[in-house]
Amino acid sequence: MVQSAKLAVILVVLVLIQCTFVDGWWRRRYRRKYRTPVPTSSTYRCRNRRSIYEQEEQDSKTKTGIKGQGKSKRGLAEAIPIIELGLNVLTKVLDTLGNIERKIAIGIGNDTPFAWKADGVYFRSGTSDDVLPACLSSKEAAVFPARKTSGPVATGAVGVLCYYIPDKKKSLCVLFSVPFDYNLYSNWWDVKVFSGKKSPNHQLYVDMYYGDPYKGDNRYHERNLGSGFKLVNGYMTSSGNAKLKMKITTK
Repeated sequence: MVQSAKLAVILVVLVLIQCTFVDGWWRRRYRRKYRTPVPTSSTYRCRNRRSIYEQEEQDSKTKTGIKGQGKSKRGLAEAIPIIELGLNVLTKVLDTLGNIERKIAIGIGNDTPFAWKADGVYFRSGTSDDVLPACLSSKEAAVFPARKTSGPVATGAVGVLCYYIPDKKKSLCVLFSVPFDYNLYSNWWDVKVFSGKKSPNHQLYVDMYYGDPYKGDNRYHERNLGSGFKLVNGYMTSSGNAKLKMKITTK
């Protein structure tokens, strides 16, 4: 009788051990293997955006010029609240660039829920003293200036710039063209959305310039860009000191 009681106690202890340790271990292992991971962030976010430009600004302050010659104009390109993006802002950028025959101030508003990551700029002609803002959060706008090459050269400010939208795996690319010779050419611009990551280069410039771009005619334009994006209030002036402004939204 006593022996049977001891055996029963041992069996109860073994069952408790199994329930507490063995079964619990299998449950934890199963959950680790099959549970759905919780993402740490649901969207791409802009991080340390200004650190690069602050360093560049600091570097430019250490350089000296002779009577202002060679002085960097960096600082005109920036990310600003989209509500502040207006033609007056672009006019100030052009004024700061100084007496240059062909120049352009570009403003692109991100009115989408997504952050954009800059890919870069390709120049068919001309250049810029500034760097395209590295990242645009939702409700921010990029301001970017470009100009003709310095010196007595017959060039304009022509090229394409691209932003990549990681959350949508799309690229937003903008064509801008301010020619030197208005007897032969006019101002042109366009914006398109591409699948995947599209880097600005000569072929992209050719495709957009010889596609169906908008003329810089001092008029507003709107259209669906596809992939759920829409161009709103796209506008380019017709002069050699051009302003190009647009806002991108989701439909």
